[in-house]
Amino acid sequence: MVIVGAGVHGLSTAVHLAELRGSGDGIVVLDKQRVGAGASGISGGIVRNFYLSAAMNEIVHRSVEVFELDPGLFGFRQVGYIQPADTPERLEELRRGAAFMCRFGIEMHEISPTEAAERFPVGDFSETIAAFWYPLEG
Repeated sequence: MVIVGAGVHGLSTAVHLAELRGSGDGIVVLDKQRVGAGASGISGGIVRNFYLSAAMNEIVHRSVEVFELDPGLFGFRQVGYIQPADTPERLEELRRGAAFMCRFGIEMHEISPTEAAERFPVGDFSETIAAFWYPLEG
């Protein structure tokens, strides 16, 4: 069996097939670059830990487990993720989302614009009211 794409979905598919078969024999994963190099249709440089879809959450969590087996091979580093809020409405939206994600054990912290700039020095947080920092994403 040939799986095209060695990103989150391709690797997850390969792992699940190997588990179902009891072996990875005969499963080949092909990619145009290298394992974990990035998705073809979206930004592959970001691995988020929470999605509203239960199926997508399972895929990402299992993929992170695989990536953590050999971070050097996969080029995987959890550098964190920042979501800035530039309006009171956006801040309230992020706070509601954070409260929802906390129920699932997602680690996050509301941080100041100064803290956001310290974590991501090339970012422009001059209009930011507050931000959320997700240390295990990125």
